[in-house]
Amino acid sequence: MSVATNWKPVVDKIWKRLADWKGRTMSFGGRLTLVKLMLNSLSLNSFSKVIGNGSSTNFWKDHWLCDFALDYKFKRLVRLESNMEASVCNRVGITEEGAKGPDAWKWLLNVNGVFSTKKLTELINEKNILVGPSNFETIRNNLVPSKVEIFVWRARRRRLAVLSKLDKKGIDLLSVLCPICAQDVETVEHSLVLCNLALDVWEKVSNWWGLGAFTNLRINEIFMGN
Repeated sequence: MSVATNWKPVVDKIWKRLADWKGRTMSFGGRLTLVKLMLNSLSLNSFSKVIGNGSSTNFWKDHWLCDFALDYKFKRLVRLESNMEASVCNRVGITEEGAKGPDAWKWLLNVNGVFSTKKLTELINEKNILVGPSNFETIRNNLVPSKVEIFVWRARRRRLAVLSKLDKKGIDLLSVLCPICAQDVETVEHSLVLCNLALDVWEKVSNWWGLGAFTNLRINEIFMGN
């Protein structure tokens, strides 16, 4: 059985979760960000193949005995193999009496070994699974809407669709200058912190909270309170 077939139950569950999001008010960009967050958190190392009757696991190509495929480690033996599609039961000789059911995947992040989007959501929300660089965490704040959290998450990684980003992607634009002040290139930093309108907003927020004069901080410093 191919790797794609083995992963189909996982893909189906994630796809079903996405179908639930489509009917909500979350934007396409927000859904895409959540998908990337989920897939990045879902490390391949968190799954282990459990051999049952061995009929659906490739003896040489699948990771069933150790952390690598046997055809990668034992190349001399591979040259003697006449059937590279042989299953584990073909080579190990698992009998029907000794079989423990069909082969299956075990999810190591759940005590019962079963993957579920609910459990993955709990891990992301409660245990702050790291995604990307180690200094960026999946941060949850129940006091603000999810779409605000996603926006901040993207802003800190400079992944907002500002004009400078679109220009780098080869999109034909009339100008890359900030459409509000027209004084500088529209970057994430400029649009959220350095633009005159953004400065006015941050100064009003600072006065409202009694924080004194607002200084030109960077995005990470504003959103993380550093």
